[in-house]
Amino acid sequence: MRGEYLIREVFGDSDSDDDADALTARPHHPIPPLTTDCVVESPLGVDGMIVAREALGADAQAWLLRAIRADDLVDFPDDESNAAEEEAASGGGTQRRRNQAMRFGRKHLPTWAQALADAIAHLAARPTDNGDDSTDTIFPPEVLARGDTKRHVFDQMIVNNYVPGDGLTPHIDLAAFADGVAVVSLQSAVVMDMYPPVVCGVPNSGGGMEYETSYPVWLAPGDVLFLSGDARWRWRHGIAKRRHDPPRGWSPIANSSSGGGSWVTRGFRTSVTLRAMREDGHELKVPA
Repeated sequence: MRGEYLIREVFGDSDSDDDADALTARPHHPIPPLTTDCVVESPLGVDGMIVAREALGADAQAWLLRAIRADDLVDFPDDESNAAEEEAASGGGTQRRRNQAMRFGRKHLPTWAQALADAIAHLAARPTDNGDDSTDTIFPPEVLARGDTKRHVFDQMIVNNYVPGDGLTPHIDLAAFADGVAVVSLQSAVVMDMYPPVVCGVPNSGGGMEYETSYPVWLAPGDVLFLSGDARWRWRHGIAKRRHDPPRGWSPIANSSSGGGSWVTRGFRTSVTLRAMREDGHELKVPA
């Protein structure tokens, strides 16, 4: 059994291969240049966890959202009020909104996604300016080396959208995916919670899991989160199910914000995650 098929069984498949091929062939306007001089930071000082702040400027964000809308991959409710959210979440005869679309394989990526993947891969080769070694890049050389092969740095994509109150269960991406993950955040700011590897999950009364400690990483529209090394393989990442996020600079330890401020109301958010299948992951020689 090939890895892509098992992953589709786990996550679902929004569209047929014929639809994917049609999207690949559809022409798109070129992607506006990314902000090459954007601020690059390691918010938690974790190996492999880098955020490129506002790497996508207003033009690039608008271009990407137009492309996703044009390909009709996920639903974008015109009304982002509580009523729209309740309608989307109701099961009483109302079709649930499409909130996720996946593509596997470079040739099945829409034209705009190929352009985005190449632009993000180019950004990932930028020096981080962290520490004494000025040759350090956002992605390590072994990840960037995929760009010199037919595999490319990225050959798989997920588009997700979230209404206020939606969350993402803390997880580490499947081992069938290679090192090097990039998440492009659009529309609304959100806090991505990062869970260190030494923390164990504890069952809660609702049948889910609670994690003792997490560290917030603030993602604004246009930010790109890069995960490689320990950040990709050992740290869990997730989004809490809530309608408001703590202000930037909030500390879970002190339970306060260094800069003050009120909690921030979430809006409708879209993200594009870029990854690559491992060569041995295609044949399920690694755990899925």
